[in-house]
Amino acid sequence: MNKLPYDDLYIREAIDTGLSRVRFTQRNKNEVWMRIEGGKPMKKKLSLALVLAIALALVAVTALAVSIYNAYYEKAAQVSFSKGVFQNGILDTDTENLVKLVDAMVEAGIELDAAKVALLHDASVSDEVKAETAKQLVSGYYGEGRQGALDFNDILAYEWGPFEYWTLEQRAFTSDMMVKYYSMYKPEYGGAVVPGDGDISLDEALVIARDCFKEQYGLTDEFIDEWRFITQFSQDTFEPGVDATRTFTIELIPTGGISQIDEEGEYAVWVLNDGTVTQHEHYPPKGWTNDIAERIAAWMDISRWGRERAIKMGNNPDVVVPDTNLFTVEGFALFAREWAQPLKDAVANGETRRYFPLAEIPYALPTADDITQEEALAIANAAVMEQLGWSEETLACYVNPSVSYRVYDADNPVWRIGYRINPNPTEERYRLDDLARKGDIPWGGSVYIDAKTGEVQSVHQYDDFFDSQHLGEYEPGEFDYLIPEPESFG
Repeated sequence: MNKLPYDDLYIREAIDTGLSRVRFTQRNKNEVWMRIEGGKPMKKKLSLALVLAIALALVAVTALAVSIYNAYYEKAAQVSFSKGVFQNGILDTDTENLVKLVDAMVEAGIELDAAKVALLHDASVSDEVKAETAKQLVSGYYGEGRQGALDFNDILAYEWGPFEYWTLEQRAFTSDMMVKYYSMYKPEYGGAVVPGDGDISLDEALVIARDCFKEQYGLTDEFIDEWRFITQFSQDTFEPGVDATRTFTIELIPTGGISQIDEEGEYAVWVLNDGTVTQHEHYPPKGWTNDIAERIAAWMDISRWGRERAIKMGNNPDVVVPDTNLFTVEGFALFAREWAQPLKDAVANGETRRYFPLAEIPYALPTADDITQEEALAIANAAVMEQLGWSEETLACYVNPSVSYRVYDADNPVWRIGYRINPNPTEERYRLDDLARKGDIPWGGSVYIDAKTGEVQSVHQYDDFFDSQHLGEYEPGEFDYLIPEPESFG
């Protein structure tokens, strides 16, 4: 009889490969061996054929486990995306969703405190206690998330490892879940996919990327091999009938991972599915530049989220910004007076590459001759109800409108009132987002008022999500001229 082309090492490697993405609890392992052994103790040394049979059984169990976990991930995606991305992530969702997530964790074989799980289904327990218990179970297993806000990617990263090392298939799965369950996701966003017919392979793309890094930046094979590749394959739209551009994004990062990028820099190249290099970049070590653009970005985040949350989002913990909330009449005026021109100068001198269109807006403070902020807001409210047909219920959807005073013309200053669904992630925000997506309410609007006379100059309504996403401060397309054309590299 010919010897089977399998030895112990081969079988071990096959099993290790098959099980690399699955974590079995001790209970799972015991059940697998009991099934294989038929519940009886083993008395004889296993033959190679039986070892192979065991290996195949384990592979089958592995496939089942992967299937179970994929089903769990899908349920986790439903919970994560059912109300959007919350300020506190999944832990800020409602009680029903939290209980669903815990139940899904148990179904997937994740071992949790049985008494606490049972409490979630006790009719005598209040929703508040259930919510807190579910949060304890979820955060006790997964932690608080990368930025203090546990989300779907954090769950996957706990199971799959750091995001930067995910496979193309794993990234595509995540994108599929967003398309399927995230109601704010649009076909034109595109997303991660897996290469198919007509696309070069990942290996081919990596060869092209390696050659590009060597030619453009003088890197050696030894240097490249010491660092790590992050890979993604994506297409730019899922719209029916629209030709999509399919592109590999390949980043070369330090051995220590993305946490070392600020200290050591990174390289990136974009390769079309036919092998054409469209762009390449070298991002040098950053550190905290403390340049004006970095401080403005921090000022925005601190004004919206508070300092603690802004630091978790990646801002310099030692950054110094004004105490005034940027998104107020006083904050906008301060920005225009002391920050706008220095930002323009820094961009012109090559000291920063980041620019904020707010620097183009002539904010100022009202004078004694102008109508007050409160009067301007009352006039604007009346205008959108009369000219746009908004009801009082619709108007109430836009809490804390953005109010600014502007001097485009020295003789004719204006008040601008910007209506926008509050961007801070809350239950109410996502309820309103759902209404806007259905067309029951607009995404927002704006009113310009003569600051001297109170006369309404113009009224605008935003019927598209993107039209409302300008910090509520300028009109769709107003500053498109500031956006540079993408540079192409052959």
